[in-house]
Amino acid sequence: MSTSNQLHSKSNILHTTESGTTLIDVPLKRDVLHSLKYNVPISSPPKYPYVLAEPKKLGSTLAQTEELHKLHTRWKDVLENALLDMKNAIGESGRWCCERPETGEESLELIDFNFGDWAWNLESMRSMGCFQNTSVLELSSIQSFLIMLIFSIPGDFTENVFDIDSIYSRVVANNSSTGTTLSISIPGRNQQYSRYYIPAHSAFLLARFQPTIGHMNIYASSVNGFDLLILDPPWPNKSASRGSKYRTIDVFDLYQLRIGHWLREGGLVAVWCTTKTKFNNFTKEKLFPAWGVDLIAEWVWLKASYGEPVFNLDSLNRKPYEPIIIGRKRLDLPRRNRKRNKAESKDIDHVSFLPDRKVLIGVPEKHSVKPNLIELLGDFISPNAVIGEVFARNLTSGCFSWGDQVLQHQSVRE
Repeated sequence: MSTSNQLHSKSNILHTTESGTTLIDVPLKRDVLHSLKYNVPISSPPKYPYVLAEPKKLGSTLAQTEELHKLHTRWKDVLENALLDMKNAIGESGRWCCERPETGEESLELIDFNFGDWAWNLESMRSMGCFQNTSVLELSSIQSFLIMLIFSIPGDFTENVFDIDSIYSRVVANNSSTGTTLSISIPGRNQQYSRYYIPAHSAFLLARFQPTIGHMNIYASSVNGFDLLILDPPWPNKSASRGSKYRTIDVFDLYQLRIGHWLREGGLVAVWCTTKTKFNNFTKEKLFPAWGVDLIAEWVWLKASYGEPVFNLDSLNRKPYEPIIIGRKRLDLPRRNRKRNKAESKDIDHVSFLPDRKVLIGVPEKHSVKPNLIELLGDFISPNAVIGEVFARNLTSGCFSWGDQVLQHQSVRE
């Protein structure tokens, strides 16, 4: 299965080498950037690699260094060769990312509202009897899945403003073929409301995952399961726990996610991981078996700054790459044993082409924005696939996004 190197107007893929390394544009709001109607906060790409302070006393970080070294020995040569391969492929004048509009720090402040903290506070207030109004929001047509509501958003309704507590823990869908905006009144903000871009054919559930697993069960049943689920868990780390804008989770809470139940047979799951070996091993050796998923591939995203890693590959503190662990839901025994029809064989053949190791190169954006894996994995799932993202921090056209940060990168201005 070949990948075209010609950049589609809305493609995030800039180039794919003959060896399979892919240069990908990281901003996920490609469809927004193609619309002149909206001013989207987006950070400028780093022009030079960052210089990290290395530990003065090696003994104080020995455990971390050993963890990093285990993963690093597997990937260093692969990453260096992939980067050299891409440099040779695109040449000195080649572009490493698409043009990103200069928005400045003032615009970036729009995404500083911490939906995660707000969600915790709202749930505490609801437990004391506050915000119990369950009245239906009428935008156009409404479907009810027991305790869930789906709102069908009209083409544009900038005059409609909703309180965030009436949006929270409900499924909101834009079923139209064009993107639109949703205006939400947020407590504690000086401006009257904030506008958020909702891509075409997208849906989201703004909520923490533990209290709304039942919502996900119902939604997954309503769409007959997902062909692809992408997870970006907020893995525990010391720097995040010291901050006030990034909540992490206990890794054992991930057992609550019913990934195997939500995936169709043969469906794919891709998990963004960290460079900590224990989280990689936990995902592959504990979570995947618990979910009924088989490990089929390990990819990695190398963060580059115009042809160089954003910081030294051999840094003792951090690595300029993030692993992606990919699994596939096991087929049940009756299906394995029976004669496959042509459609089933075609789907299985597609998955067999998925490379078990692949390097993505991309110039990073700020605020934990990840490359869009949907386009990269699209060749290995059915054309009309049902796709979901868990712990999402943005919305994507054709995708259902779930998490307490789903609108974090969707702010727009006039």
